[in-house]
Amino acid sequence: MATLREMNEFEAERSDNTNTVTGSSLPHLHRQELDHNIERRHKAKYRRLRLVTGVLIPYALVTLDTTITATALSYIAADFKTSEISWVISAFNLTSASLIPIWGQVADAVGRHNALAATLAIMAVGSALCTSAPTSAFGMLIFGRSIQGIAVAGINVICRVIVNDAATLDDSAKNNIFVTIVTGVLYACGPVIGGQMTEKSWRWCFAIHIPLSLLGIAAVRLFVRPFVTDQLRRRHGSPLGTSNLRSALSAIDLGGQTLFLSAMTLLALALTWGGSSYPWKSARVLSTLVGGVSLTFVFILWEYMLAPGHLLSRKLPRQQPMVPWSLMKDRNFTFLLYVNFASGAAMIPPLYFVNIYFSLMENIAPSKAGTNLLYYIPGLGVGVYMAITMTQCWPRQTFSPLLLGSILEATGATVLTWAISRRRTGVIFGMMGLTGAGTGLHFFPVLLHGVGFFPSRVTSVISMIAFVLPTGSMVAITLMGTVFNSNINLPSGMIAGKSQSNVYNNTEEQHSVQENTERAISLAFMSIVPILWLSAVAAMFLGNIPINKKEDSEMERVASSPFPGYHLLMAAWQRSKDST
Repeated sequence: MATLREMNEFEAERSDNTNTVTGSSLPHLHRQELDHNIERRHKAKYRRLRLVTGVLIPYALVTLDTTITATALSYIAADFKTSEISWVISAFNLTSASLIPIWGQVADAVGRHNALAATLAIMAVGSALCTSAPTSAFGMLIFGRSIQGIAVAGINVICRVIVNDAATLDDSAKNNIFVTIVTGVLYACGPVIGGQMTEKSWRWCFAIHIPLSLLGIAAVRLFVRPFVTDQLRRRHGSPLGTSNLRSALSAIDLGGQTLFLSAMTLLALALTWGGSSYPWKSARVLSTLVGGVSLTFVFILWEYMLAPGHLLSRKLPRQQPMVPWSLMKDRNFTFLLYVNFASGAAMIPPLYFVNIYFSLMENIAPSKAGTNLLYYIPGLGVGVYMAITMTQCWPRQTFSPLLLGSILEATGATVLTWAISRRRTGVIFGMMGLTGAGTGLHFFPVLLHGVGFFPSRVTSVISMIAFVLPTGSMVAITLMGTVFNSNINLPSGMIAGKSQSNVYNNTEEQHSVQENTERAISLAFMSIVPILWLSAVAAMFLGNIPINKKEDSEMERVASSPFPGYHLLMAAWQRSKDST
């Protein structure tokens, strides 16, 4: 039987009821309706708990791999006696970013729970290779990390699709809140766990993934499979992945996937090599860069030709485009991708280059400089809490957190650039927190916005959203690193990590180098500021998705979603015009 509080909550949600009815005067039929609604809520909570339990281990694998591996790099370098340790990260990033959109289409073809279980099996194989790699076979370790990257790409996109493809946007928001809290706790525990394991052996940092992967497969079969089957039956009339394998694979856009993977691989190699392993003007970097850009345009042309009524759609009628042309030409989709791309770029200054500033300018040891991240992480937490409030309480929409987050990211990075040039430590810490808050505001409202506008294209939308975030980080770190390296000239002693006092005996010479370093860091920060302000402009022209508790159709959602940023600009322009 319903409680009075639940009755009142139900009464508040009934938009078609004009009279307030107390719990004691509810008619019999009305009470039955109320009890049915409350029973539905309890079932939704139970389903949500099952869902979070099922995706918990896959998410744990991703977060733990990110945080644990970083603590083991120096030990791995010592054991393998190599200076190419950066490839442990680069090989992983290369495959984990490039394959994200591909896994999305594979999941829809063979079944999401089947694809997720496959990614966990691949993760176990990659982890076994990394764990067993002899110190004389550094290539085996790199190959294992590449395999892990393939698995993480699939885990990232498939889990997000499952979590966000709910009956209503309100359910999607609540699912995201649960997952965000869980992953936040894991991110906090990861470095501690990694430190303890590394003290025993760095191999434990990879071996831990093997039993977790096997447990994850069991959890997917037990908890996620029933949820996903209902999900797909509701969206598509029948579960995907239940037809024969040949029929399912024939729908995959193999040509588009090959072009996309080739283009992204070449671009990632160019960004990884340029300015660090090889000069930007070298033939190796230029050829990979030109080849990557060219294949990107060919990929876009391929997807255009697969659109209904075009040449390839007639030649290959069963194939479904990896990124439908209707999405590519949609202004809201394009702007949303750029906003998330800029969020990836906004993460780089606090995570990497602020540490460089404190190490070179304030003469703080790199190990201690890393503690300054403590000012960034609480900012992320505040941003996530604000996003929860804006999507669950007021104003229950996606436009507000996206616009506010973009403005905070741009403002934080701009003032951070000024604070670096003036060496204002307190302002630097404050702007790290402000930038983190802006990024936190984007964490799941970006996904809700994409799902709200394109509920029938959930997999494609989430795949591209997940892809552009690490791409933004990769572009930002390359851009900032190039600007920094081209404007600084440090002696080998400082680059090796020695203090400035050990390198320079001449105070005047030391002061000159400090000014040079300060200028290089400031210019590096300044190089990404235009990217972030352009994101704020793009966010102004996004549509608005109300977070409803009812299940709306795609057309109803879009019809109720004007471009509020545009109207806001027009209102401000009209007001300024009237005042003059």
